[in-house]
Amino acid sequence: MRPGYSPGLVTRLYSLLTVKLYCSPVASSSRKPGESAGVRALIVEDDHSWQQILSEILTDVGLSVDVAENLEMALATLGAAPYRLAVVDLSLDRSDHHNQDGLRVLDAVHLQNPDCVSLLLTGFATSEIIESAVTEHGALACLRKEDFRRAEFRELVNQALAD
Repeated sequence: MRPGYSPGLVTRLYSLLTVKLYCSPVASSSRKPGESAGVRALIVEDDHSWQQILSEILTDVGLSVDVAENLEMALATLGAAPYRLAVVDLSLDRSDHHNQDGLRVLDAVHLQNPDCVSLLLTGFATSEIIESAVTEHGALACLRKEDFRRAEFRELVNQALAD
């Protein structure tokens, strides 16, 4: 017991803190102090490992994250809530590496959420795809999975959200 504190006061403070910790929506939130509520990110990725990696990073940055595995899910999810950031895989069909549904998702993102920043992520990047994603489909950047670095991605996300 610290000098100057009565046992009754300590018990009341402990009770108040316990109620605050378990009942306060802020205490149960994954937000960090000073972050704004409701800033959402959408990950459109068919690979569960990449979903997990990207979700972890974006949650650490303070975003609420939704995940869609394919074009249909992405279109439905985009209609449900506004997004500030979309991270989209180019190929959304594991059995067809020529699939480019991610470009269709980018188009839908900018049609439905004009203020949303989008990033294309792919393991099948060619210079033509990168140029098309940025110039025709509105992606801020195109990232290659084989060159992916968590710290660089986090920095890119922070810069994109700061603009």
